[in-house]
Amino acid sequence: MKSTKILLATGSAMLLASGALRDQARAATETGAPIGVGDLLSMPEQRVSDLTRLAANDILPTAALSATIPAAKPAAHTEEAQPPQTGEVPLSALMAGEATSFSDLIATTLHAGDDAADAAAAAIATVLPKTIKSAKKKDDVTVRVVIGEDPKKAPAAVKMATDKAVASKPAVARKEVAAAPAIVLEIEETPTGLRFKPEILTLPKAGAVADIRLKGREEGLALFLRDEQVASLDRVTHKLKGLKAGATELYAVANGKMFIVPVKIDDGADKWDLKVPDALVSLSGLVGEQLQSANFQGERPAPAPKALATDATADAENVTADLDPDGQSLQAAAADTLRADAADAARMKSQFVAAAADLKYHAVSLQLIDERSTATGDRLYPIGHAQVRLVGTEFSARSDDTGKLTIRDMPANAHFLAAVDDPNGGARPAMAEIDTKAEAKGTQRIRLMRQFTFDAYAEAAGTVQIETLGSLCANVTDLVEGSRVAAANVAIELDTTAEGPFYFNQYGLLDRSMRATGTDGRVCFFNVAPGPIAVTAYQAEAAVATIPVAAFAGRHVEEDLALGREQALTTRLASLATAHEQLSADPAAAGRLQSVDMIDLIALGQTDPMEQLESGLVQTSDAVLDAHGRVHAFAQAAEFEPTVYSYAAGSKSSVTPLIPRGFVEDMSIYAQVSHDPALGVVVADYAHPATATDQAVSMHLVDQFGQDVGDGWYYSDAPDTKAIFFNVPAGTYTLLIETKDQYWLAADTVTVYNETVSYSRMGASLVYRP
Repeated sequence: MKSTKILLATGSAMLLASGALRDQARAATETGAPIGVGDLLSMPEQRVSDLTRLAANDILPTAALSATIPAAKPAAHTEEAQPPQTGEVPLSALMAGEATSFSDLIATTLHAGDDAADAAAAAIATVLPKTIKSAKKKDDVTVRVVIGEDPKKAPAAVKMATDKAVASKPAVARKEVAAAPAIVLEIEETPTGLRFKPEILTLPKAGAVADIRLKGREEGLALFLRDEQVASLDRVTHKLKGLKAGATELYAVANGKMFIVPVKIDDGADKWDLKVPDALVSLSGLVGEQLQSANFQGERPAPAPKALATDATADAENVTADLDPDGQSLQAAAADTLRADAADAARMKSQFVAAAADLKYHAVSLQLIDERSTATGDRLYPIGHAQVRLVGTEFSARSDDTGKLTIRDMPANAHFLAAVDDPNGGARPAMAEIDTKAEAKGTQRIRLMRQFTFDAYAEAAGTVQIETLGSLCANVTDLVEGSRVAAANVAIELDTTAEGPFYFNQYGLLDRSMRATGTDGRVCFFNVAPGPIAVTAYQAEAAVATIPVAAFAGRHVEEDLALGREQALTTRLASLATAHEQLSADPAAAGRLQSVDMIDLIALGQTDPMEQLESGLVQTSDAVLDAHGRVHAFAQAAEFEPTVYSYAAGSKSSVTPLIPRGFVEDMSIYAQVSHDPALGVVVADYAHPATATDQAVSMHLVDQFGQDVGDGWYYSDAPDTKAIFFNVPAGTYTLLIETKDQYWLAADTVTVYNETVSYSRMGASLVYRP
């Protein structure tokens, strides 16, 4: 009979259970090949209690806990050895049995003769102390004993032990042997997310198993490992097993938010557990007055010399006293440092807080007018029965005979893209931005161009509009004595490929010879490449303003370039937490904002960085022109991601949350998304209002056709829902925030540039409190 063997070195309450043995035991279980006694003797030893725990946790199969016992010598009248005899001995019985020796236990359990028992004892060469108690286990572990192997195969180095030799030894004092504590990782659901105990999971060696226990959540929770070569995870039984020494992370995803638990597998080597007295690491005690300790308060008299100790205890007391117990130890200094860091982090977090905000809705009135209408509104030509669709939503409505329509229940402080189509073909398909800021009053007007006028302009310009490209016209105005009038002699340039600019004479006709605006202040471009555009205005060959706009494939865009209303931009600089911190189970670390002294923050349309007013506070040196009530800035620094931000025009209390360098790459690894650095990225943050902090929301980044773009991934839930969208082509998109029932909560128009991050925060805004 073939059987796996294990050596019972029970004289020292040990069993062989090394990693090599477990591997051989598993192989022997599958193939039936035995393990040689010599191989067992060459392996390191492990305590019986540890083996019991490993077997109870299914790390060692029951078949691996077996021993081959040599049979007794054949009787004189027979030439063959006795047939193999088997029997099962509970491990607890081996550990707490009343037999004085292993041979007695075998003889009692297997009813074997004295010769067989003596041969077994000689081969295994050990004795079980009867005083050892077994660990309490629900399922007892058994050791299978097989008799039938030639005892000559046992190595000569094995010391022969007999019952008489054992009986001659003094009795062993009774000891309590406790089973190794079970390794448990508890996952508990809290209102702020998942909580882990412990926060770092450590396995003592390869092969150790941790039991993952869930409290309050089982459905909707996904667990997976970063490196399955270091550890394995059984998603059914929720057991995590270490495969080899190393480190990895356990990811837990719930409600679209990821939490990370570091996992460490030690090499299993014995380690000294030394506790060094505080006095032995006190700097003041070791180096005297040349290096002052952290709590140094002036010179102190040297301690009086003491008599030499006569015993170890007194000597230790003298040494501790001589090393100045009043000095601060490294442990105490480290604790003080941690407390100071925590206090500093709490102070910084209290400086940057979300402003109190309620979810508000109001009606927005629109009116569609054609290109003959003036920017000042003194002459209007409405377009009736045109279809208006809010990009990314299911809303669609037609204008009445006066070109008006009303959209009810629009979230305040939102920005939507509206696509306009005339089913009668009278107006050119267009795209416009709608601003729903709370203080907006009156009617917002969307200017369109009649189709036959557009065709006449294109013919006069000597071009044919390509349907996959866009077109753009702008009305330039200036502020003169408090009144807004059309601005003449203003040259307009785009930073993208297009045909134009084309200006118009006093008769309203396109004049290809003109190099600046006429009395109507109007300019047009054809076949404009879709995507973000910078429109720059020049007066006397000097740039006076630049605004970002967007062109859309197959659609016409009308813009107002209102000179004379420039304002300064002032903002506070703060750094967001790193990707690992934002994905951690610590809400304080995830929401941490740390003040930043100074970086290069450049307002779009300007060439010089903002000036520093004080530490962490910057302002534009020149006024900035807004577009649709907002201005934009670009953060450029080695330690932060290149990011575009938007601000309300004239903002003096805004906060710029800078994104740490490497954030995007780390997030792409966590999200398991192949990120193309040549494309853009959108980081979206929706701070829930105080009345709906626990409401689940969804985010959609959609293009002009209403199609989702980018590889989106949520990494935080309420009270701040955060998502990142990878691989977004350059362009302007609608970022829509909805409830699960598709009620609008917020919306933003996001301009994306290549190799750049675009940041959008909606809901409760960040404010600075000194």
